[in-house]
Amino acid sequence: MSSDEAGSGDRSAKHILKLLCSNPQIRDDLCAAKVIPTSVVKGDKEKPRSTKKIVQALYDEIFQTGLRKMLECMHRNKLRDSLAHKVQFEDDRIPTSKPILVKYIHSTILSQDHRTFFEQIGNNELKIIMKDLEIDIPASDKDYVDVLLEEIEEMGLFNLFSIFNEKKLQEMTEACNLNVVSSSKETLMDCLISQEDFKPQKKKIKQEKASKKKPKIKAGITKVDLQTHFYRDELYDYCKEHDLNTSGSKKDYIARIMAHLEGRDQPKTNKKGAMLNKSKRKKRKTSSTDEEQPKKKKSVDKSEKSSKTTDESEEAEASGGGKGEQEEKKSKNREKKGKSEQDSIKEENITTTTKGGGGGGQK
Repeated sequence: MSSDEAGSGDRSAKHILKLLCSNPQIRDDLCAAKVIPTSVVKGDKEKPRSTKKIVQALYDEIFQTGLRKMLECMHRNKLRDSLAHKVQFEDDRIPTSKPILVKYIHSTILSQDHRTFFEQIGNNELKIIMKDLEIDIPASDKDYVDVLLEEIEEMGLFNLFSIFNEKKLQEMTEACNLNVVSSSKETLMDCLISQEDFKPQKKKIKQEKASKKKPKIKAGITKVDLQTHFYRDELYDYCKEHDLNTSGSKKDYIARIMAHLEGRDQPKTNKKGAMLNKSKRKKRKTSSTDEEQPKKKKSVDKSEKSSKTTDESEEAEASGGGKGEQEEKKSKNREKKGKSEQDSIKEENITTTTKGGGGGGQK
């Protein structure tokens, strides 16, 4: 395949199929998708089919599929008005069912030469078909048939290419010598059908340029002109003359002047007169939250300590039962000793009182 043949700009389905079939692997994949044999048995030998016959067989399949898709896309009434009068039906009655109507029209067109069938239809009927399919009607009526046949071929090719994945479609674009920088399936199919290259366009950021001469400060002036052609004192004087805030930097003056000229509200300023910055606002919010965090930490620490003490007591209770029993025994022994001491003290008091009473009696 020569480079002139690949870049000839021919968008016909046969030309596209010829380019694709020049690659043996792609040719076999296309034939497998449409169940077309790539070889013919003659006698006892199997001979490969010629590329020309394979291309013609693929084209016939594509045209049949595209024609059926086109008829299915049309409204039933438009089919009756444009094509039904060229078809012979049973009992000479036009069927009311759209699928049956499509079946009769489809078989009638395929039974004869495609171009001659559409050439025999009047221009008004062809216009009805193109309007119903939302096809741009050409200026010359001589191009009606060509535009309609091209639409049928495109529908058939689209149906064929939709079977394959992105990787295989990329190989097909390379076989057609197309430069397609995309991994989108729809983009690859559109480029194969239109036989056009595709490169994504990068958005260019336009940088404003300062004017050569120093302009007057009036509506339409740009920030770049104010920055490059005017000193800070000049902007200060303008703000003072027009009762604008005169504090802040040169950048603040430019923002106030632009808002004044464009009829917008003046930008907000802080107590010192400088414009507020969104980033500073965020920092202030974060600092306030940072101050609140240590307080929260202290309360958390107290709760943690209380929880630790309760946990320790629970652990002590849940720990070995022998220790708990020993402590209980010790406490009971202490209580007994205390009671015994109290009883001994009471007995001593009683004996002293009895002694004192006896001596008085003797006296």
